[in-house]
Amino acid sequence: MTIWFKDINHRVYERGEDGRAVGGPVYREHWRPYEVVSETKQSWVLLSGLKVPKNPAKRSSSFALTQEEVEQDIWINDHRAEIAQLIYRFEDVEKLKQIAKIVGYHD
Repeated sequence: MTIWFKDINHRVYERGEDGRAVGGPVYREHWRPYEVVSETKQSWVLLSGLKVPKNPAKRSSSFALTQEEVEQDIWINDHRAEIAQLIYRFEDVEKLKQIAKIVGYHD
């Protein structure tokens, strides 16, 4: 079994033609796969010795159990700020009320 861990200290940069780093770290590259080598009743144990809780409520967002969960996190990272900016500039009150309802906002 493989579990992905989001390690923000693992930084990989795009490189220009001259080989120099361009821009900030590639977010996708923070996600690193780790092999589960054993397990306890409550956790999976990774090769690094790190324990990942089996209970989703106790697991941080730094872990993903599937590649799909990794892709979902990357999508959120890539689009959340732009969506928030669009909503900030929105002036259609009815649609804004619908958005408020979707996100659980109560005035």
